Amino acid sequence: MKWWKGLPSLTKLNMVVRSGIATIVLMVPFPGNWASEEGTIMNRLMGVVALAILGLVLLVNASPAQAQGNPCAAEDSIAVADKTETRLVAECGLLLSVKDELRGRAALNWSASTPIADWDGVVFGAAPGEKHIDELRLDGQGLTGRVPAELAQLSGLRILILNDNQLKGSIPQALDDLDTLFHINLSNNQLSGKLPNLTDDRGKDVHRYFLELGNNRLTGQIPAGYADLGFYRLGLAGNRLTGKIPAEIGNGQALMHLDLARNRLKGEIPQGLGNASYLVVVRLDKNRLTGEIPAGLADAYHLRHLDLSRNRLTGEIPPELGDLGFLGELRLNRNKLTGTIPAELGRVRSLWELKLNHNKLTGQMPVELMHLKRLEKLRLRANPLTGCVLTPLHDIYDNDLGRLGLPDCD
Repeated sequence: MKWWKGLPSLTKLNMVVRSGIATIVLMVPFPGNWASEEGTIMNRLMGVVALAILGLVLLVNASPAQAQGNPCAAEDSIAVADKTETRLVAECGLLLSVKDELRGRAALNWSASTPIADWDGVVFGAAPGEKHIDELRLDGQGLTGRVPAELAQLSGLRILILNDNQLKGSIPQALDDLDTLFHINLSNNQLSGKLPNLTDDRGKDVHRYFLELGNNRLTGQIPAGYADLGFYRLGLAGNRLTGKIPAEIGNGQALMHLDLARNRLKGEIPQGLGNASYLVVVRLDKNRLTGEIPAGLADAYHLRHLDLSRNRLTGEIPPELGDLGFLGELRLNRNKLTGTIPAELGRVRSLWELKLNHNKLTGQMPVELMHLKRLEKLRLRANPLTGCVLTPLHDIYDNDLGRLGLPDCD
């Protein structure tokens, strides 16, 4: 008989471990004289082997959380009362491990002695048969640390909201692989580095829906792949982004809110931007954009706010903008626009703010502007307009007509 056949089975060792016996007696039969030198060496060898098997049993029986020293897995922990919820126990431990990195000098009540349902900003959901961390909402908590890359290990995380804090460092690229994450708000922090790609290189069909990274210190270009992520809202304003607006951005049929204002973007406004027909808000102001205003923007017929101000746009104002029947705010001021004020703007009866000041517009004010009964703000100064001021326009609450240097019409 082979000598190892007499070793105790893993099942027997497992039973011994589970019974809590402190001293384990190993009955290992070995042929030959135990008192001999050979027997002594083999006896020691067999002891080492047995201890190795014992260690393996202990490792197998320990949960991953216990093996890593997870405080949430301890018997006296009340963070997760039901220790059979192994996924929630593991994610509980993960959050505790990154707590200090995330909070910095701020206070978070995350603790193994506090039920996870009461933790600041933590919302958990239930996949079929198991609870997990579903949302992390810590906006305005005074966080001064960093966004931990380990958050990408929360495999069911759908919503990550950390805006209005003082977080520093870069946005972890590891978030790219978290394909469940569809709502990200890290705006109003002090984050630096490049934008995350947020695309899944494994070929999965990933949808992000909401990405708010405005008012940080992010640099680099806007990834072209953003057009394929199904954004409803894309907010990147107030950063240091360069390069061009991706031409494919209009391919996002679900896109409703696009805010790229206050960056350093160059080039032309994509001709196909109006293909995103559900657009409600477009803010591209305070960049370095050139070229003409695309007439195709009129295809976004739900548009209510269009701000292209403070760029270097040239050419004429497209008369097609008069087809935007829901438009409330139109800001084209401080560009290099030429030509006349289109009479077609008088058809936009919902317009309450019209800013065309500081351009190179010529000609007379179209009488159709008097049809804009909801207009509350009108700015036309710093244009070489001619003719006279339409008298009813003086009734607009906020206007600069007195600075045109033109007489009133009779």
